[in-house]
Amino acid sequence: MNSTLLNRTLAWSTLIGAILAGPAQAATFVQLSGTTIDFFYDQDYWGVGNASVLGDSISFDVEDFSTTARVRNSTGSASSTLQDSTFPGLVAVAKTGYLLTGELAALVGGTYTLPAQGGFGQIQNYYDLHSGTFSGGSFISSGLVGYGYSYALQNSDGVAPSSGSFLPSSNAFYTGTGTQHTVGLATTLSSWSNQLGTGSSTANLQLATYTFGITPAPIPEPSQLAMLLAGLGLVALARRRRER
Repeated sequence: MNSTLLNRTLAWSTLIGAILAGPAQAATFVQLSGTTIDFFYDQDYWGVGNASVLGDSISFDVEDFSTTARVRNSTGSASSTLQDSTFPGLVAVAKTGYLLTGELAALVGGTYTLPAQGGFGQIQNYYDLHSGTFSGGSFISSGLVGYGYSYALQNSDGVAPSSGSFLPSSNAFYTGTGTQHTVGLATTLSSWSNQLGTGSSTANLQLATYTFGITPAPIPEPSQLAMLLAGLGLVALARRRRER
């Protein structure tokens, strides 16, 4: 993907995330636990029973997310795109003793069919990462802390028709700042097929995976712990005095 299209894609994603990340967003969340993260995914978006967790990664089987571009004469061209977004499609909450970092890889997988010449297929996965709070099935954003993007691309080889699976989407980047206890994702998935000349090209996005960065939560310094204990003692003393 050229830099202009990539920048437009990211700008669109950030704008959508900012618009959607105002008041709390109600959704039907399902919880799955990872090694150090509790995941809550919107089953209205991802589907029922389509998620699995391994370590601190969560993967989704993506249904009905395919495109077909078809040309019936040699002088024509065609493209087909399918794009869908939601916020928050996924909420991640760090377990006790850990914090989430701004590093998150959002990868994609799927299949394609291409003619001998003139076609390509591409699948995409990008997101905005928001810090916030999660309670009662609603996520309230406190601000954007990162974004990321990945895609898998397959061009026709110019020799023979081909079909198969996209290579792992190593074309990925992410940026994030700070550590967070809870994050929510403004998730966008895309499939794009393009055909030049007679024939048809297809792209089928089948898998989306999110792998979160995690770090141990800092241990309070002895002086901070002493101040905390002293504060708790004062609170207990004041409560006893009120009860007399």
